[in-house]
Amino acid sequence: MGYKWGIIGVKEVIYSFDEFLEKVDLSKPLHHQGIYEFKDPNGFIHLLTFRIYGVSRSGGHVIVFEERHILTAFNIPEVYGDGSLFNRMKRWALDFYQSLVEKYAKPLNSTEGEIRE
Repeated sequence: MGYKWGIIGVKEVIYSFDEFLEKVDLSKPLHHQGIYEFKDPNGFIHLLTFRIYGVSRSGGHVIVFEERHILTAFNIPEVYGDGSLFNRMKRWALDFYQSLVEKYAKPLNSTEGEIRE
């Protein structure tokens, strides 16, 4: 029924960091976060999604850079060899998330979000 209040703009998801840099307004604040999901009931396959949110240069909508990584118990690095499979996978995912923060978010002075499970 009529006009809806509160709609700011459309979200555009971009999977290329270079394209994200071309489209996002770097003079406005950026925010990043990680989402960590179990993809099977036994805990062997996990998905880590890393996102940086910003405003487009045109100011009309939200731009999201997204990178997804599948982490499996079958290729867990040996450095995570101690403890239960769950704890080893979680430590690996957190370290992997931090490497993405260092690579993408810190150079842009993005504000830290959270890693959600």
